[in-house]
Amino acid sequence: MIKKILLIDDDQVTNFLNRKLIEQSNTPIEVKTVSSVMDAIVFLRENKSNWIPDVIFIDIFMPIKSGWDFLEEFQQEFESQATTIKLYMLSSSREDEDITKAKDHFLVKDYITKPLTSNILGDILS
Repeated sequence: MIKKILLIDDDQVTNFLNRKLIEQSNTPIEVKTVSSVMDAIVFLRENKSNWIPDVIFIDIFMPIKSGWDFLEEFQQEFESQATTIKLYMLSSSREDEDITKAKDHFLVKDYITKPLTSNILGDILS
């Protein structure tokens, strides 16, 4: 079965590198990237019947709306799917407050400090 991964990060280089890392895994994966929370919500709305991600990686700090804003909107709008999709905060922040907040959020499976690595990806996909 093909896994589907959505990357949400305003940094295009990060999205490019993460996409390449994911595509090099030995698992059949479809990867979509968006550069904002609004783009992510619109993408999920428009594709909710034909492209539901298995995993979402989301950055915390983005312009206009943050990863925290995404969690709130995602929970409200996609409540029925919220617990079946694995959400991971993928951020460069090493602040204890961010890490604790992410790990305590019921939708977030884990907090990952950038960069995403093949070992971490392998653990998530297995």
